[in-house]
Amino acid sequence: MAAADATQRRRDNEIRLQDDLLELLFNGQLIATGFVRSINPRPKPVIIEPDTFDGDANVDWRNSIISNLGVTYENVRVSDLETVVARPQKRIGRPGSGDAINTAIDALMNSDPEFCTGNRKIASEKIRNYLGNQATDQSGLSDINLAKYIRRKCPKRVITITS
Repeated sequence: MAAADATQRRRDNEIRLQDDLLELLFNGQLIATGFVRSINPRPKPVIIEPDTFDGDANVDWRNSIISNLGVTYENVRVSDLETVVARPQKRIGRPGSGDAINTAIDALMNSDPEFCTGNRKIASEKIRNYLGNQATDQSGLSDINLAKYIRRKCPKRVITITS
């Protein structure tokens, strides 16, 4: 008899925790993500709208599946809202050289008053020298790429016509 009572208490606690979890999700105090079950599945999980967790939601707790409002989500995960918001996106690929280029341009503008008014090719060479002459086709230090950064940082050139 004691084993049956313990099992029933455990089951009651489990149901209460599940109801509390659904209520926290419905009120937006927690966030859930999952993969949409469809013919063309998305490669990344999506944030599940809080309305999905209303009283009509069909939840398969063992398999992490929820269905409601005509949509089924698989591999559902629940977390704190701060955890999802605070997590920065990781960039794919090698790190860019933009920050180093901008730092070099700022330093050269401060040290050389003629930097912005001179020839772009010479300015690009000065940037490469400042950065340690790491010029390769894939380093982001080509003349064309550096000219884009120079145009963003340096004031527009003014053409003066003298007669």
